Amino acid sequence: MVFWSEVSGVENNAATWRGLWMCLIATYFASIGNIISARNQKNAIPVVQTNAFGMAYGALIMAVFALFSQVPFNYDSAIAYSLSLIYLAVFGSILAFGSYLTLIGRIGADKAAYAAVLFPVIALGISTLFEDYQWTLRADSVEKLSIMTRP
Repeated sequence: MVFWSEVSGVENNAATWRGLWMCLIATYFASIGNIISARNQKNAIPVVQTNAFGMAYGALIMAVFALFSQVPFNYDSAIAYSLSLIYLAVFGSILAFGSYLTLIGRIGADKAAYAAVLFPVIALGISTLFEDYQWTLRADSVEKLSIMTRP
């Protein structure tokens, strides 16, 4: 509902349906990952190691996909790009996933999944500060409801 103005303008075509299916499949695999993480932590497997293995497997899968896609490797060597890549790797991936997986171990995958409700709210807050996002009444109402609702 927060993004209704963007969603309402989407065309009903094959690319849209492919994107929707990709989102649903990604959500399914993320849920499976949460459950596997909870099981691993119950079996006393450390979060750091499972996080590292998960990221290594993901990198390997993406490398194989990149090789078979026959698209040339391209890296923007601008300092702003490199710094943002490092920031996303360290804070947006390693520390964020480590924290989230630790949360799963402490309170369970079902309750930890409620954290995902806050992701769009935080992103829109940052977008408001840096990109001049204009809040609609609908977006503002949904944002307040998502913050006030208990899991």
